[in-house]
Amino acid sequence: EVAYGKSCTQSSTSAVNVGYHSASKAVDGDLNTFMHTDLDQSPYWIVDLGKTYQIKRIEIFNRKQGAIYTGRRLHDLDIIVGTSLNNTHLCTQYAGPAELGEHLVLGCQCDETARFVKLMLRGREYLHVAEVKVYTLYD
Repeated sequence: EVAYGKSCTQSSTSAVNVGYHSASKAVDGDLNTFMHTDLDQSPYWIVDLGKTYQIKRIEIFNRKQGAIYTGRRLHDLDIIVGTSLNNTHLCTQYAGPAELGEHLVLGCQCDETARFVKLMLRGREYLHVAEVKVYTLYD
């Protein structure tokens, strides 16, 4: 797993409890914390893996806390990968909606070599996930 503790960014940060929902919460190893954007058009979260890896699978842990509808915000999700932020393409998609605490295991459509992994929702929505893990074939 190569995303743990890596540098990441997101389209915005929820105005509620600023700092508590920062991008780094999705790679802190704690399923009780979560990153959270504001209500954005195509909200996104990006992790920089620091170097290029051959991606095997991506696991996403949806947030555990909240009302049922908050868990279901995770839908129409694109997983985008690339060797740079200017050289990305679609890896896979998740239609959803997910449920609170759901654990998604997603594989790319073909072998992917990437340094950046981006989660992006299609449409106007909040994006919030507890953890994102990126597994590679080898280090």
